[in-house]
Amino acid sequence: MAKTVRAGEDKFRNLVERITDGFIALDKNWNYVYANQRIGELVHRPAESLIGKNVWEEFPDAVGSATYEAFHQAMREQRYVSNIDYYAPLNLWQENHIYPSPEGLSVFIRDITEQKRAEQAIRESEETRRQIMNSALDAIICVNRDNQIIVWNRQAEKIFGWKAEEVLGKLLTETIIPPRFREQHIRGFARYLETGEGPLMNKLVEVTGLNRDGQEFPVELSIVSLRDRKQELLCAFIRDITERKQAQEQLSKSYEQLRELANHLQTVREKERASIAREIHDELGQQLTGLKLDVSWLHKKVPEEQREIKDKISDVLALLDDTIRTVRKIASELRPSILDDIGIVEALEWQSKEFERRSGIRTVFRSALEGLRLPDDKAIAIFRIFQESLTNVARHASATAVHSSCQERNGKLVLTISDNGQGLDPKKIENGKTLGLLGMRERAQMIGAEFEIRSESGKGTTVCVSVPI
Repeated sequence: MAKTVRAGEDKFRNLVERITDGFIALDKNWNYVYANQRIGELVHRPAESLIGKNVWEEFPDAVGSATYEAFHQAMREQRYVSNIDYYAPLNLWQENHIYPSPEGLSVFIRDITEQKRAEQAIRESEETRRQIMNSALDAIICVNRDNQIIVWNRQAEKIFGWKAEEVLGKLLTETIIPPRFREQHIRGFARYLETGEGPLMNKLVEVTGLNRDGQEFPVELSIVSLRDRKQELLCAFIRDITERKQAQEQLSKSYEQLRELANHLQTVREKERASIAREIHDELGQQLTGLKLDVSWLHKKVPEEQREIKDKISDVLALLDDTIRTVRKIASELRPSILDDIGIVEALEWQSKEFERRSGIRTVFRSALEGLRLPDDKAIAIFRIFQESLTNVARHASATAVHSSCQERNGKLVLTISDNGQGLDPKKIENGKTLGLLGMRERAQMIGAEFEIRSESGKGTTVCVSVPI
């Protein structure tokens, strides 16, 4: 009989020593009757040193704890009780399964410290994520594959007006998407679920949002696909760009007003130049011509024998001729009369010849058009662009030849000026910061013309202007 009992005890001992949980047996006075080796590992002392000792005396900090109450409840009610508790002196989270009998308790103790640490890390991570999301400057809204809102941060509340508890679980089409875009959104979302691709995915785009008051406003958003522990999320990072759009609109208006002012000043200046040119040509030119006639009359009246006086008058006549030519040159530069008298093509051809005569650079102008009349603003703008292009060639290109043409193409007048010079710095063309280029570009825009500059280092420059006629 004794052998049978010992055999049973040995079998029980082998069983409880093999399990991964700690195991203790207490008598009804709370004294240890048995403790397996795992218990020794948990309390950092030999398990056999606990035998016969009172559990509350060995671990006094447990008195009054949840474990203390659970042990007493199991003995008092004689039923199974379980609990989870933290014992600070051992830095131990324990899960207790307590089985009572009239003689005492059998308790399986599982160390769940690592599990609790992991849960705490997750909670801290979730809290950190929540704080980051709520402190973000952008609204962050995430939906699941059913298009239900499951994340709605504080900035989303501020931008759209709904509190998180009002929208969580609702569809996007019930909240922030304007009615006129909802069908398009539904189709796009279905296409993403089917293909994994969407026109708004992983891009920064501008769209229209809807707030709680039913007001539409511009937003900038990017959408990314994220995956948490359970499901795929589509998260939108949204920024209200109403103020930026208003600033852009105001800037655009200011820019347009400046262009209108510049256009007006340009028109006024051209009118003044035309007026001054006419005054110089008509008034000063006529006076100089009259003066020349009078001096010529004096020259004829002076006898030949008064050679000194006659030579002096000849010098005066030569000076008058030079002065008349200078006056005509100034008048032509201010406003070529040929531009008003004949037309733009003839004025460009005249300017081309004048440029060749003054600069010594071979200049060829070709056009099959004759007598083409343009509105005054377009004609003078085209002529000034042509003048400025030739001036740039003379100043900067180091060219030996210029070829230009004026053609009608698809209802447009196309002026092209090409040189064989050293070319322009591409950065200057791209930035358009040189006054000459900027002036030509502005003149073209004022008359609704297209303006293009092509240049390559060592291969010259081409200017092309295309204006509707």
